[in-house]
Amino acid sequence: MHIVYKDHPFHTVLSCAPKMYDEIWVGGKCMYKLEPVVADGGELIIYAPHIHEISLTHGHLIRQVGYHCRDYFLKQWDKFKDIPWGTIAHSTHVRGIGTYENGVEHCRVQVTLATGIPEAVCKEINLGYRDPRHHQPRRLRQPRRRRCPACPQGRRDALPSQATPRVGAGDVDSTLLGIAAIMAAMTAILDLPDVRRRVSRLSVEEYHRLGEFNEDGKRTELLRGFVIEKMSKSPLHSHDCQSAFQDDPAPVARRLHCAGKKNR
Repeated sequence: MHIVYKDHPFHTVLSCAPKMYDEIWVGGKCMYKLEPVVADGGELIIYAPHIHEISLTHGHLIRQVGYHCRDYFLKQWDKFKDIPWGTIAHSTHVRGIGTYENGVEHCRVQVTLATGIPEAVCKEINLGYRDPRHHQPRRLRQPRRRRCPACPQGRRDALPSQATPRVGAGDVDSTLLGIAAIMAAMTAILDLPDVRRRVSRLSVEEYHRLGEFNEDGKRTELLRGFVIEKMSKSPLHSHDCQSAFQDDPAPVARRLHCAGKKNR
């Protein structure tokens, strides 16, 4: 099922986006696939020097609203109700879990871009910035792990029903870097020129005509002419959808996190 369980969360996670993800619209998967393993108050860094765009199609809307947690939009729904729901869903998925009370937003973790997107734009869309030249994965292969002063064993089961401990601000776990590197390698094969020359690209019309790609419960998407099988939704995504249905009585708000589902 492409799921790796860890017995404790990590303060800092470097998530490497493959080159096939050439904008944050798709590269945002680096966040919502690994968010469950980031400790409270921690940081997830999306490392993708090759990404220079938020989104060619939706970028102007994302720059208009920024990246925020779900409650930021739900508790100001009159202000954002005319923004396409797919854009709002993307914003909340990338920014992750958080609260919005008395006009103050508090997100569980910090999301930082180490990409080709300028620092000024990162601040504009409510994300952190790091220079990708200072965070190359090969320099972080063997980091020194520090134990949490409040937790002598330096570890704890990362269960959804329990609070996650905080650890040293300099932590970057080599195992997680390895996982991210494997994920990147699996999808980066299409970046090899020899492989690309042997693969025929499909048009959008051909993809929709050939229904076999989505038969028997399979879920795929067309990226630059190549059919890619989608990963399963994370438990966090399912939990957010369920919460949206249960917590807010407004029918429009209930459908917020499921808006993109109709288009898949």
